[in-house]
Amino acid sequence: MHDGFYLRLALGGGSTSWTRGKHHDEETAPAGLYDVALGGTIGPGVVLGGGLFNTVADLDGLYRLTVLAPFVDYYFNPHEGLHMQFALGAAVEESDTVSYGVERDTGGGVGGFVAVGHEWWTSASWSAGLMLRAQFVKTKNPSTSGLEAQNLSLGILGTITYQ
Repeated sequence: MHDGFYLRLALGGGSTSWTRGKHHDEETAPAGLYDVALGGTIGPGVVLGGGLFNTVADLDGLYRLTVLAPFVDYYFNPHEGLHMQFALGAAVEESDTVSYGVERDTGGGVGGFVAVGHEWWTSASWSAGLMLRAQFVKTKNPSTSGLEAQNLSLGILGTITYQ
């Protein structure tokens, strides 16, 4: 049953699409995704917590995106593994690409995601599963005269959860 302390570690891959600048320059690349989430059960099948949700890609240089956010993870049946997760919080975007005359670019903004997954119990407290995640982030980069950037990352992650 999903109750008590909650720890989820996730690692996977997917694709990220990054649009920025006055001309809406767009780049798409394969991406690595990884998460660390901590929380607790607040009701039958409902987990409330916070986490770091990350995307890393090579977009003509290293590109990192981190969302620090509270989340809700809802299990449709507290005794089974089908669940949906939502998060919305602060985002930091870092790029080591040379663009707009800036070699290292950092911006801040807002980000969130929606995920759906399924877990299978491996012991009384541990489960392993798969999760599909769609993440959207919008940032403003002061080092490039306030240009805005948007990111959409889609991926599949393997999960290990303790509850």
